[in-house]
Amino acid sequence: MEAGDSLVMRAALHLGGQASLMCLRGGEAGAGEIALRLPVDVDLRRVVDSWEGLRVSQVMSEQQPGQHFLRITPADEGYRDLYTHLADDVHDHLEGTTQPQEAVRVLLSRLRLWASFLRRGGRPLDARTVRGLFTELMALEQLLVPALGWADALGSWSGPSGTPQDVITDRLAMDVKATREGDGLISISSIEQLDPPGRRAVRLLEGVISEGHGESLAMLVNRLQASAAASGHALMFLARLAQTGVTPAGLQEVEEQPMTLLMWRVHDADHPDFPRLIRAAVPMALVNASYRIDLSRSTAPPGDLDALRALLAPADGEEHG
Repeated sequence: MEAGDSLVMRAALHLGGQASLMCLRGGEAGAGEIALRLPVDVDLRRVVDSWEGLRVSQVMSEQQPGQHFLRITPADEGYRDLYTHLADDVHDHLEGTTQPQEAVRVLLSRLRLWASFLRRGGRPLDARTVRGLFTELMALEQLLVPALGWADALGSWSGPSGTPQDVITDRLAMDVKATREGDGLISISSIEQLDPPGRRAVRLLEGVISEGHGESLAMLVNRLQASAAASGHALMFLARLAQTGVTPAGLQEVEEQPMTLLMWRVHDADHPDFPRLIRAAVPMALVNASYRIDLSRSTAPPGDLDALRALLAPADGEEHG
């Protein structure tokens, strides 16, 4: 979707005789607009809802009696880049659809899948951030995708959305931390990071990194993008990445910082002997706290990587994408 003052037709699809999709940019469409034209007897109530980062509305067409439009626009300019990926994804999944009701069903499924992606993010790419993102992406590749498939893995990778934990599933709340050889110090930004509400298992996944050799963040991103593309999820991967303030093009400007993941260490952060602050054990007047942990001095028994994989796997009877 190109920016500009004049209206630009980014893409258009004819979905049978009475339906069409238009992806617009510029002019009255502003930061962007997806317009789905449908017969008036098609029920849009499930789609016209409050979606993170989007405004979804139903508009009657005076020029085309018997037709109405579903308009999807970004909530504000800050969502522009993510919205571009969404528009392309909707276009790709509606291509070949010929029934109006089926078009609504497909659109609803894509909005639900993308809902958690449409939050703005961004952080400066200093050396520490690069190490952290490299480790999160390695966890995505080595643990989340094998257990959940690309779609659910990207949905579970919650760190780019700004949540206290980097990975959230129905059974697990997990933070991913990068440490360097001989240095087990990590920073915890809030009490809730290792003491979230609910009954999920709480795990801290430590990735021990060696620097100066191996793979750069740009190389890792390119490899994961190709892997995601092979399963049809490249756009979702790029959108998730954009929430961290990273684009493949922007990575080319980041100073080369080759790294190697030496090993994973799992910490059962909800074990009584693991060193963490617990909300119930601090004074009510203490509303927030950040602190550092030396993982090498923890007296809790080491966690198990296979047990973590079992926690990540879908519960019996569930399918993953």
